[in-house]
Amino acid sequence: MGIQSRTLQLNASLYAREQNPELFHKIQEFQLVIIQYKDFLISKVRPDLS
Repeated sequence: MGIQSRTLQLNASLYAREQNPELFHKIQEFQLVIIQYKDFLISKVRPDLS
């Protein structure tokens, strides 16, 4: 199931990039911001994990 799910995500990602490259790029930037914010919050709540 994990591999199938990942394949579907990859196919959807490739399709989105083909259909609307600008939106795809913005989504990638937003995902990066979310990851950075998550890491920031973890560093505040659990400094031992960062």
